[in-house]
Amino acid sequence: MNGDDDLFPFPSARRGQADFLQDARDCIVEGKVLVAHAPTGLGKTAVALTASLETTLRDGGRTVFLTPRQSQHRAVIETVKMMPSSIGTVDLLSRESMCPFGPRSPCLEGKRCHLQADGRITQCAREILGRAMHAQELVALCLRRGACPYLSAKMASSGADLVVGDVSRVFGNLPDVIRFRSSSRKQHLVVDEAHNLPARIMDAFSRDLVLEKGSDHSLQTVWMEMLSRGHRIIPCGELRSLLDRHGLPEPEELVDTDQMVGDWMRLGEAAVRVAHPNEGKISLRFLEPDLVVRNVVQESHGTIFMSGTLHPPEVFASRLGLTDAVCRSYPSPFDPSRRLALAVPDVGTRFRDRCRQTTMDMALRIGELCERIPGNVLVFLPSYVYMSAVHRTLRRLEQRKMLLSESPLMSKADRDGLADLLGGGREVLML
Repeated sequence: MNGDDDLFPFPSARRGQADFLQDARDCIVEGKVLVAHAPTGLGKTAVALTASLETTLRDGGRTVFLTPRQSQHRAVIETVKMMPSSIGTVDLLSRESMCPFGPRSPCLEGKRCHLQADGRITQCAREILGRAMHAQELVALCLRRGACPYLSAKMASSGADLVVGDVSRVFGNLPDVIRFRSSSRKQHLVVDEAHNLPARIMDAFSRDLVLEKGSDHSLQTVWMEMLSRGHRIIPCGELRSLLDRHGLPEPEELVDTDQMVGDWMRLGEAAVRVAHPNEGKISLRFLEPDLVVRNVVQESHGTIFMSGTLHPPEVFASRLGLTDAVCRSYPSPFDPSRRLALAVPDVGTRFRDRCRQTTMDMALRIGELCERIPGNVLVFLPSYVYMSAVHRTLRRLEQRKMLLSESPLMSKADRDGLADLLGGGREVLML
């Protein structure tokens, strides 16, 4: 590759990373699908962004990077900032996450919002593309300008080289899939934490219909008759026969006015329908995520599915119907001989054994180990309640390292602040 085109943000690739990078570049250029098991620490974010953006900048297309974790959005943005070329980037969250009114956004209630100012939105969209910024920075910028952050980001995304979003941005429902397929630009797709994708798609396309007592809705008699036959799997064709029996319109006439009927008919035999009479609901469970994935992949010019737990990748590819995918497993960049695994038999976290003494023993053991381990130490504990008890005990002990702990009430900004302390110079013990 010409050195001027190389976007890899580091001087050299790690062990296994160079092979991953070459495979990713080849698959994106050739429009193929790469299913990659890439262990933690390999640097898969840098690889996927490099391979997809190099082609994006050459062909005037767009890279769509999907990840289910907002923390990973930050890693993507920071990686883009290190690249030698300017990348028009949009970090796009849901409307509720970007709106200062949250889920009570006026526009969702059909009201006019003072932030829906076309001129200011256009100005902010241009500024967003001027430099890579996290969603929180983007929101702050737009609010200072008096513009809607979500609409500004959406406008900017139409001209972006890179759009970072949640998996639901493309795989959330049928309209999302259609929007991705109908793009006029050549699109390159990256799906991070891809091992979660089948479950996310099945959840997104599944529905529960909870019947309200006393409702006089015309379809209520149909749903109630289905429930009256007990807990069972409902045949797909039963809806049509019951509608006919009750003198109601054909299901094709109802698909646009009733969501459950629409999904019932659209999903066909790809879903299972279950009656729960004791709960007063009917569940529609989508079972074939490969149908959705294939529809998306067909319109993507090169796709990378990657995860640190995508092993073996051939099984994942088969699950999603990716018959022609290139499947690769890459080695961990860490020397296995340097990974210390210790079993300490005299302490444990079994629930029935937890008491003041065993909590003290655990805190002492953690403290002893941390004193011998250089650098930052991260400790995982089985619950927030138990973690708080250990934290209180550790505070009474003399610790060389700064003691920090996560809380379930922390906001994303609070968690980001904790992460920033890890590079502050002083060694940290984080629970």
